[in-house]
Amino acid sequence: MIVLLIAFLQVFTQPFVLSKDPGLGTQTATGPGDSMLSYSIYLFQNGFTFLKMGYASAMAWVLLFVTLAITLLILWSAKKWVFYDNR
Repeated sequence: MIVLLIAFLQVFTQPFVLSKDPGLGTQTATGPGDSMLSYSIYLFQNGFTFLKMGYASAMAWVLLFVTLAITLLILWSAKKWVFYDNR
């Protein structure tokens, strides 16, 4: 469950490849109305397209702490929904 959570929060490749417009050069298309814009693509755009490295770094730290908080919440709540046999 934790591995899937981390994969969900870091989804990048599929929307990036599906929404890539060859005519844009180095810019990243995000679909009609930014429908394929994920947090990771937004982080990538700020860091490497718009060259806002400080902002992208701060976004990466926020992603780390959100992932850590949700992971700790899952581990803490596991005692309620995981059955351990009393052997």
